Amino acid sequence: VILVDSRGVIRSVNRAQAERMRLSESQMIGRSLIEVLRDHEVYEVARRCLASGVEERALLETGPDKRFMHIGATPLGPDAGCVIVLQDRTEVRRLERVRSEFVTNISHELRTPLATLKLLSETLLLDAGNDPGLLQDYLGRIEVEVDRLAQMVDELGELSLIETCLLYTSPSP
Repeated sequence: VILVDSRGVIRSVNRAQAERMRLSESQMIGRSLIEVLRDHEVYEVARRCLASGVEERALLETGPDKRFMHIGATPLGPDAGCVIVLQDRTEVRRLERVRSEFVTNISHELRTPLATLKLLSETLLLDAGNDPGLLQDYLGRIEVEVDRLAQMVDELGELSLIETCLLYTSPSP
């Protein structure tokens, strides 16, 4: 959290932000926001808030380490400055990407046994009564594919349980 006056000069900063910037609070206070942050995109969010008197928000990839930051700038009143909140969302973004890839992969994995089951069942419907050996073979294959699907569903349930446990046992930021 950073508090700037109407000219964009830092008047207050919380310890977490100072540590993230690897500066002391005294090194930040009294200096311009752009001078301390050295990030024109973040500065622009604050500048728009100061100019319009309206809350501004943005999600930006910023800094040399390409962190995804959520920036919120809230005006304090006419010519009173604004409060800027910077939240690092890099890990959230990474987890969203992992989750998306997982959904894509599991979707692909589920399609294969479903397609096999569909093919086997259609074949049985068309020609089940003529060959008891074929019927037995196809029913065995169907059983294998159903077992595969059941195993995937069980693994999804276990992953969900693990994710829930991690979510509720992780320390809050």
